[in-house]
Amino acid sequence: MLEFPRWKYVLVTLVVLIGLLFALPNLFGEDPALQVERKSRAPMDNFARQSIEDLLHKQNVVIKRDFIDSGRLILAFNDVASQLKARDTVDATLSDVDRSALANASRAPAWMRDLGLKAMPLGLDLRGGLFLLYQVDVNGAVSQLLENACKFTRHRTEISLSVYAAADRILIDIQDSCGGLPPGAAQSMFIPFTQSHADRSGLGLGLSISKRSVEANDGILSVRDIPGSGCVFTIDLPRHSLPNDA
Repeated sequence: MLEFPRWKYVLVTLVVLIGLLFALPNLFGEDPALQVERKSRAPMDNFARQSIEDLLHKQNVVIKRDFIDSGRLILAFNDVASQLKARDTVDATLSDVDRSALANASRAPAWMRDLGLKAMPLGLDLRGGLFLLYQVDVNGAVSQLLENACKFTRHRTEISLSVYAAADRILIDIQDSCGGLPPGAAQSMFIPFTQSHADRSGLGLGLSISKRSVEANDGILSVRDIPGSGCVFTIDLPRHSLPNDA
């Protein structure tokens, strides 16, 4: 009977065990989280961590767990509502010194993080890669839509921005004069890498990232075609009360 040397069996077993070890963090799932870092790029310390914990506690935001990773404070929550309230609180109170971004935090135990073991995203992860690069905020989405309007609107025409309230929603309309959308463009333009205009100087990611940014804030981004004239992008957001110290 043909047999391999014993050391080969040992080597294969070690490789399989190491592979299983690296795959373990993927089994724990993720929680909605907030990433906070210093604008000065100084690393977060335990004093800053405690200050932010106390701030969120005053606003009745329940933190599931938190830890410092690569100089950034990661705060994990039980639900998206707590995540968004924490983001609003940090931005309203600490925006002079800190910046925040919505994220996802692995539920893997601390000893795995200490070993440098992290969940492995599959494919293009807009939540934690390009998504966070654009800071995942509504200001970024509005800026992107205005940039698109300036890029595609016709010469000597107008671009308008309107903000108004309707019941418990805040709506932001950005209307351009691009001449109208091609057939089917309204259904496909939010898909990553889609470019329906003759000008293809970008990557086709701007609208996709803007949509994810708005949705991360519990909102809706939609587009309405005005044939022969242009189109209107609408950001529809829930109205939130500003945090206070009372």
